[in-house]
Amino acid sequence: MAWLTAIWLEHVDEFQRMEEWFAPGDELDGRYETAIAALETEDPGAWFEECARWGISEGSWAHFSEDWLTGDQFEWVDADRVVARVRDGFKGALAEARERQLPLSVAWVSFASTDAGFFDVGHVAGANAVTVLIATPSSQPTKAPS
Repeated sequence: MAWLTAIWLEHVDEFQRMEEWFAPGDELDGRYETAIAALETEDPGAWFEECARWGISEGSWAHFSEDWLTGDQFEWVDADRVVARVRDGFKGALAEARERQLPLSVAWVSFASTDAGFFDVGHVAGANAVTVLIATPSSQPTKAPS
């Protein structure tokens, strides 16, 4: 299960879908390969085709693409930064998980910050999984950015 930093995060179904899709099994190598290949494109619309195979719904994708990838969720963070960090962060995590033959897990940590550059996606490789770490500012800034 995805690591939780707030009670509502247990209801982020997309994290569960990702973790189930990238769980150990005979098809894991192929799943990593196709996901990495999808992220090679700079077109987030192409990413959805792959995410749909994982069980990510059109509604979930619409929320992610409209609120996150456009920068609307974090208005003071550049949308290009969000897209690049999501693409590069997930691609790095998937590549390391494939190399180590480990499943994927996801953790999202939100901080009270209005720093325009504060949005990142990275990963940590442990003994039992590679964990994608999504670090974002709170969607509601504590004060208006200068």
